[in-house]
Amino acid sequence: MLKLVNYLLITFLLCCTTIASLPDKPNLPIIQTLGTLAKDEAQLSDYVMYLITFLAKTKVKVNDLNYPEYIYPNLSTPKDEHSITSIKYNIKLLLEYIDKTKTITKKVYNQYSKLKM
Repeated sequence: MLKLVNYLLITFLLCCTTIASLPDKPNLPIIQTLGTLAKDEAQLSDYVMYLITFLAKTKVKVNDLNYPEYIYPNLSTPKDEHSITSIKYNIKLLLEYIDKTKTITKKVYNQYSKLKM
């Protein structure tokens, strides 16, 4: 009986038809050291990748011709130096991309999700 319940639970989880939820943008700390800025840059990069993945997978899932256009971030623009100024520059680029893409992502989420924000 327990195997049947586990099987049904796994089947239910694999058959979900909703799209992924949208997490909030990570908060940046007040103290700006090289370590905290590098951590913030990594969190924002993860968030940008989540937004891109969300938009790409949702586009494939809904298969709608009127799906909003979105752009990918220019990955040649960020600086690869390990200094506070270059990390701040990269964070600024990531935040600009998030600001552009977040409105599109919210629109897609509200339009195609069964749950409204």
